Amino acid sequence: MIQVMLKFLSQEDFRSRYPDAPPPGAVFVELGTRWNQPETDHGEDGAPVVPPVRLDGYFVMAIGDALPEELEGLVVPSLPSDPVVPGEPPPAVPPDPGTVPLEITRAQARVAMAAYILPDGRSLLTATRELLQAQLDATAALPDADPQRIAALQASEWWTAAATYRRDHPVLLQIADLLGVSAAETNALFREAAQIVT
Repeated sequence: MIQVMLKFLSQEDFRSRYPDAPPPGAVFVELGTRWNQPETDHGEDGAPVVPPVRLDGYFVMAIGDALPEELEGLVVPSLPSDPVVPGEPPPAVPPDPGTVPLEITRAQARVAMAAYILPDGRSLLTATRELLQAQLDATAALPDADPQRIAALQASEWWTAAATYRRDHPVLLQIADLLGVSAAETNALFREAAQIVT
């Protein structure tokens, strides 16, 4: 059994996902107050029950053997004041993903990118190399003064010669966008790369 706090936009949002009945043992928390337990109630040990400190939204402590995949994005970190179901393991607290590094070394980036596989089966490293080469090929007939040729040459030189890659570099943002890598995925890649010893 697991206990996790889920956040829904509203009671209607919750009911649309559970039209028949709530999850077994679910504890509802709406606008900071447990719907089924006033503040004056007492727990099994006789101590007053304090409503959870939740002020915005509709929360449910879901109980079950496993969390459906479609609900994983609704999990929020638990608070000490959140309700718990006696006899069940306490709610899991999602780990803090940590701060996203502002920059990583070229070696760290490329090692991490080699292990990141895109939906088309290519590694992010291979796809990036092919993308930059394609931009060079597409502008090869243009004069060096042409803005498109300049941009292609600059991107290629940055990729090849930069000692570090900054998270906010425009070429990196463009590559991620063209290859369909989200901001969250890029952040995760930077965190992972920063742990690589080179």
